[in-house]
Amino acid sequence: MFDRLKSLFGRKPAVTDPYERFVAQLLDECRRQGRKPLSYDHEARCFVFGDGKGRSSTVLVNNVFTDWVASDAPVRAAKLAGFVRGIGEAAAAGSRTIAAELMPAVRRRAEISNVLIENRMRRGWEIAATPLSGELAACVCRDAPDTMMPLSRSQLDGAKLSFEEAFVRAMARFRVRAPAPDFEPLEGAEGVFLCRNLRDFQSSLVLMTPGQDFEFPALHGAPVALVPGRDSLFVTGSGNLPGLRVLLEFSGVAEHETHFLSSALWLWSDDAWRPYAFEAGTAEAVKQRRIALDRLASDYHAQKELLDHLHRTHNEDVPVADFTVYGNKHDPGSEFSVAVLPSDASGSLLPEAERIAFVEDIAGPATGIATSQGGNMVHVAWRDAMAVAGHLFEPVADLYPPRYRALGFADAGTWSALKSRSVARR
Repeated sequence: MFDRLKSLFGRKPAVTDPYERFVAQLLDECRRQGRKPLSYDHEARCFVFGDGKGRSSTVLVNNVFTDWVASDAPVRAAKLAGFVRGIGEAAAAGSRTIAAELMPAVRRRAEISNVLIENRMRRGWEIAATPLSGELAACVCRDAPDTMMPLSRSQLDGAKLSFEEAFVRAMARFRVRAPAPDFEPLEGAEGVFLCRNLRDFQSSLVLMTPGQDFEFPALHGAPVALVPGRDSLFVTGSGNLPGLRVLLEFSGVAEHETHFLSSALWLWSDDAWRPYAFEAGTAEAVKQRRIALDRLASDYHAQKELLDHLHRTHNEDVPVADFTVYGNKHDPGSEFSVAVLPSDASGSLLPEAERIAFVEDIAGPATGIATSQGGNMVHVAWRDAMAVAGHLFEPVADLYPPRYRALGFADAGTWSALKSRSVARR
C-alpha cells in the first residue's frame, strides 16, 4: 500500500488507464495544495489523509472518479481542485462549527456499510445514518463550499450532538435554505416530471413532506418517485401506467448516474415513502424484479470484494459466500438467488438470498479429502431454512446488504427437516 503511494506520488507516469490517470492527476493537485496523503489503497480506492493534529480520515475516491471521467478536461481540473480543497476543509473544521453547517442527505445503505468495511470496521468511522426505506438511508452532512461529506458518529460525538438532534437541525436548515422544487415536464412522457434545481441536495427532497413542505405537480394517482442520483428526482402518478413504464426504463440504467442512489421506485402512501411494485405477473413486474436482483447481486459482489480484502489484510481465513442468480434466459421471471453453504465452511458469511443450498461434502475413499462432488445437496427457501436451521446462523452487525455467519452445519435431524422442505432445482 505505502510503496504504491510512494511510487504514484513520486513520478509522472504516462498512464493510459482512466483510473490510474485520475489518481496521478489527483496527486498532482494534492502537491499543488500541499496536502500529501498518508497512504493509498488501490484495491479499495481510498486515501488516508492526516489533519496535522494526529488524527486521520479515510477518503473514498470512486464517486469523484466517476464524476471526473464523465467530464471534459477543464471541468476535470476544477473538480479535482474542489475535491482536494474539501479534504482540507474537513480537516480544518472544528466540532464547534458543525451545528451551524448541518444539512440532511440521502445515501445508499450499501455505500454506508462499505465505508465501514473500508475503514476496517472501526465503529468510530461509521457514517451517522438511519434507514429510510429499502436501500436508502438518511444521514447528515457538513455543508461547506467544497465538500458535503456525511458525518461520522465520532464527529457528532465530538460536537456533543446525538444523531436525532443533528438531523432535526439539518432539516430545519434545509427548509430555510432549499429553493422551492421546480418540476419540469419530461418531454415525450406525459405526466412524468423531473426535478433537479436542488442540485446536490435534490435527493433530500424525499425527507420532506409533500403537501406540507412542498407541492408535487398535478399527478394521476399517488406520487411514485425514482431517485437515481443525489441530484435528480423523477415523479409520476400511480395511475399513469405509461409514465410508470418510463420510470422503470430509467431505473434500469440508474446505476450509471454519477452519484448513484437507487434503482427502486417509491410510492408516497400513509405519509411515508414505500417500495412501489408493479402488479404481479405483468411484464413490468418481471423487469422490475430482474433490475432489483441485478442491483442486489452487484452490491453483494462489491461487498464480498471488500470483505475479502479486509480479511486478507488481517490474515484471517473467513469464507465470504457469493450471491448467485440463476434462471432460464428463455423464461423471463424464472430467476432466483442462491447462497451456497458447504458442510466444511463453518464461519462462512452468507448473503441473504431467496434460497440456501446446503451441501454435505463427502470424503473421497482414496484421499480422505472432503469434496462436494457426489455429495448431498438440498435447496431450501430462505424463510424455511431459518425456521428449521436458524440456530446455525447469526446476523453480522453493520453490514448491508445483510450477511449471516454460519455457526455450524446441519446435523442428521436438521438435515432431514431441511430435506422435507426442499425446493426443486431449476
